[in-house]
Amino acid sequence: MPSSDAEDLFAAGLLAAELRAAGGSEPTIATGGSGTIVLDRDPKLTEAGEQGYRLEVRSSAVRVTARTATGLFYGVRRCAS
Repeated sequence: MPSSDAEDLFAAGLLAAELRAAGGSEPTIATGGSGTIVLDRDPKLTEAGEQGYRLEVRSSAVRVTARTATGLFYGVRRCAS
C-alpha cells in the first residue's frame, strides 16, 4: 500500500485480520505499492465517487483502488467476503 494514512492502514489491518482468521497465514502490511494484495488510492478515480472502488483480480495479485479512504474500506470488505 503506497499510503501511510491512518485510515488506509486501518483498512489494510482489517483485511490482514480477515486473512489471518480464514487461513492462518500471517499477512504483512507494507507501504510501497507492491505485493500480492495492493491497496491503492487514485485521486483521478472520480467515476467511483466517494465510496466506490475498482477491484482487479489476477492469478498473481489483487488490487483495490479507490479515490477515498471510504472507498478503500469498502473494497477491502469486498475482498474479505
